[in-house]
Amino acid sequence: MLELQSYELDCPNYLHRRIRTNLHCNKSVSYLCLFDENTKHNRESCRKQPEFEIPGYKFIIVGTLQGVPCGSNRYQPIRFWTNENSECMLKKSKCNGIGQLIYKKGTSTEDTACRCDYANGYDFVIKPRNPCMCSPEKEDCTCYFKNCSVGEILTPDYDCVAPSSQWNSSFKCRLKDNVEIIEDQIRLVTIDESDDTSKGRIYVLFAVIFDEAFINILNKEKLNWKEKTEKFVSTRATKVILEKIQNNNCILISGPPGVGKTANAYCVAFILEKTHKFMVMEVNACDLHKYALSNMNQVFIIDDVFGRYCCDTDFSLICSSLRAVLDYHTNTKIIMTCRSQIYHLVQNQLASENVSFAQCDFLSDELQLSVNERREIGESYINSGIISELKDNVFMLYSFFPSICIIFAACKEQENFFTYPSSYITYEVKNIKLKSNETYLVLALLVVLDNVVEEIVLDEHNVKTNVMLRDIITESGILQTPSKGLLLSFLRSLDGTFVKKCDRGFTFMHKYMFNMMVGCIGHNFIRSILKYGSIDFVQKRMRLPCLLENIDSFMINVTKDLYNEYFTKLIRDISRGYISTVFANKQMSSAKFRREIIPHFEKHLKAKDVVDAKDKSTVIHKVSSLGYTDLLAYFVQNDMPNIDKQDSDGKTALHLAVLHRHQHIAEILLQQKADVHLRDSDSRSAIHIACNNGDLHMVDMLIKHKAHINKRDKLGFTPLHLACIRGLTEVVELLVQEKAKLNKVDDIGRTPFYVACEMNRLDIVRVLLQQQTMNHIHIEESKNGFTPLHIACEKEHTDIVETLLKYGANVNRPLKSNDTPMKIAKRHGHKDIIKLLRKYEEINTIQK
Repeated sequence: MLELQSYELDCPNYLHRRIRTNLHCNKSVSYLCLFDENTKHNRESCRKQPEFEIPGYKFIIVGTLQGVPCGSNRYQPIRFWTNENSECMLKKSKCNGIGQLIYKKGTSTEDTACRCDYANGYDFVIKPRNPCMCSPEKEDCTCYFKNCSVGEILTPDYDCVAPSSQWNSSFKCRLKDNVEIIEDQIRLVTIDESDDTSKGRIYVLFAVIFDEAFINILNKEKLNWKEKTEKFVSTRATKVILEKIQNNNCILISGPPGVGKTANAYCVAFILEKTHKFMVMEVNACDLHKYALSNMNQVFIIDDVFGRYCCDTDFSLICSSLRAVLDYHTNTKIIMTCRSQIYHLVQNQLASENVSFAQCDFLSDELQLSVNERREIGESYINSGIISELKDNVFMLYSFFPSICIIFAACKEQENFFTYPSSYITYEVKNIKLKSNETYLVLALLVVLDNVVEEIVLDEHNVKTNVMLRDIITESGILQTPSKGLLLSFLRSLDGTFVKKCDRGFTFMHKYMFNMMVGCIGHNFIRSILKYGSIDFVQKRMRLPCLLENIDSFMINVTKDLYNEYFTKLIRDISRGYISTVFANKQMSSAKFRREIIPHFEKHLKAKDVVDAKDKSTVIHKVSSLGYTDLLAYFVQNDMPNIDKQDSDGKTALHLAVLHRHQHIAEILLQQKADVHLRDSDSRSAIHIACNNGDLHMVDMLIKHKAHINKRDKLGFTPLHLACIRGLTEVVELLVQEKAKLNKVDDIGRTPFYVACEMNRLDIVRVLLQQQTMNHIHIEESKNGFTPLHIACEKEHTDIVETLLKYGANVNRPLKSNDTPMKIAKRHGHKDIIKLLRKYEEINTIQK
């Protein structure tokens, strides 16, 4: 039988990598050898180009490349480069030389710090820069046995002192970590001076349970939290957390910032203190084992156990400390809090550390605060009148509603603080920027891309977004470039905190959150927004601060040095057919803004060739509609599009100038020979629009430019019809004076006079009656055969009826249906009109 044997692949060291590269990959291709999380073995592969990761991280293969923190025994002080590295480059020092101890465990970017064992009489041969500890990678950390005089001992500061008179607990360097904790005071254990092996040394056992300074700090912290929780409102979450800690030795409370994780932790701990005599302490996770006592009921609170804004703690040390206490101290309970984002980032790594805990998640349906709970919390801190005015949707806007209430009560914020808690968001973003580059970058990416980031943007294989991400990172001032995979992981981790998952990818929780993030972050990424942001975003959210007063805090002020890029962006958008969007910019109403943009028109815009993508308008349409005489004058002199071009509604620039009552614009257009007769899609010319507006001066100017005053529109209305409908007496008088035809009928046979009677325009009726014959008064409309008198009777226009009767209207004229004005008035119960009709019947009878 043939027996096959395999071997475990060891990635080559730096010296052998070039040989392996030539064997395994082409010389022009990048070679990498990394640990594969799926197969649990190292794996070789070739890529077109090397990948980089930030200090403290290395790459592993999880389908694609993924950045993960260095292991507990290695560190990476510079960027990880797949061309050179397979593992974090340096091993941490063990501090196991003669007389050496570990002073501080290193991080993923820093080496372990060593100290000399003062308790056993060791001091540094060469004093390090930090008198308490030494960096093995930079300094000589050799220790030697230091002989103190008889009766003296070596302190943590490496001084020889008499313990009875000069010893105190306030040293520059901290005590040894492995001091046995037993009692309240220092005990001296001496060795017989005659013992040859001791050489007169005095060995001291520091048996300190907690020194006085620590106890004072502890009591102060407890008192502080008892004061903070005086107004605490117990919720469903509190009950669940209490039940969990009663049934488990260790729980982790996760949730967004400001939701009440720590307050709930303390309240539950105080309940245990009261009911089961537990000693409550808040400690650092790495120091947990120092304070755990096997014969005492203790409940430890570890706030932000893995870091507040990023994973900036020694993860392995924390887990080791937790395991040590949980395994050997059955009377101890541990309540940890952790932000949802941080928990998301460490949960896989935490699962592999074999730490047993029960999770309480404030994002779960079980713990999430209800509207009524939020209302009760609000009333606990704030005047109930303010809280009662808030609508349910406002209560549910932010997971950190409890913090909003506390800040509102303390700082006397404006009432819109519940909708726009800007000071809170500003504080959070400021700390994120300082402490978590990756979080800050993904928030910036959401702002730059106008509140939507699809996952494909951060796909390792999507090379199209590489330049954009590089530009954003450059503009942020961040020196290291995180991988796309790492950024995507951070974006996902924010789900439920500042952002949410949507069909298109990720977006901010709602428009209010987006507005505040624009205000906090946008001004740092103006170039990126101008280059990659949406047209709407640039138009609506970017402003020149010198132009408009009362610019709200959610706008981005374009600094002077970026004016050229800003205006170039506007011109580029106009050239791409977004004329309406650019001219809708409120800044266009400022003459100063228009003066600023005109030189850029001269350099970059060919207005003759540009048509709006939506409504087929030109720049002349827009400036005529908005009344910008200065811009029209520029285009007339420099780059005039077809002045009579019609948009998708058939309107010319003249139509729009007339519609919006811009007489000076209309005058310029007419001087440039604009066609006064062109009709829009409703078959209306400029004079139709002017008459409908009641703009007497505009009507007069158009008539002087030979506008047709008797043309009918799509409904058969002449300009006179429109003036009669709108009750515009002066316009009617002008049209009559200019010999407008009075007998033109619309599509249902109504004359302007008929329409005036129908619309109860008494003054216009009197004007027209002076021009009418009896035949005009009796012209019937084509739909029902009504005369003006019939319609006035039906509409109960009493004054119109009386005026018509005075001018000789036939009171007994029947319709085709034999209805007379009297029958119509009786049918509708118009008593005053019936009296008038009877009166004129009698007059007519007498006259006959």
